Amino acid sequence: MPRVTLLTYAPVAVLIAGCASAQSTLAVPATSNIFAAGQSVAFSGTLPPAVAFTAGSVEAVTVVAIGKITLGAGEPYSGPPGIPFPGGTDLSSIDGISGIIALDRGFFLTGVFLDDSVPAGSGPPILNFTGAEDFLILRPQLFQTFFL
Repeated sequence: MPRVTLLTYAPVAVLIAGCASAQSTLAVPATSNIFAAGQSVAFSGTLPPAVAFTAGSVEAVTVVAIGKITLGAGEPYSGPPGIPFPGGTDLSSIDGISGIIALDRGFFLTGVFLDDSVPAGSGPPILNFTGAEDFLILRPQLFQTFFL
């Protein structure tokens, strides 16, 4: 199956750059675009919310997703875990943020860790979450999207 970049199929997004205190709550609108993370404006949707923390610190962030998304035209609405979706999600990297694969679902909450630089280039390897949404340990690279 060829890789297609369709932002209408993009997962709901949250930029997790960290948090300012030992525990924070982050509200994530359904319109957030993960591929706009670290940019000054979103080319589609809205900028994802962000929190910052010191590299190497141990912090906790509670993510509260707000709203639901749909393709429209009678398609079902989706909350944070996404929905079973024909063809699933197979997104290419954009502007230094890796794409993401989950061939059994679409419209799920997605996160990414960034540093102080503006994402650019091809991005790190794309992670595949097909049938692997219940992982115990995940160590994503900077600029590598992951299933929340």
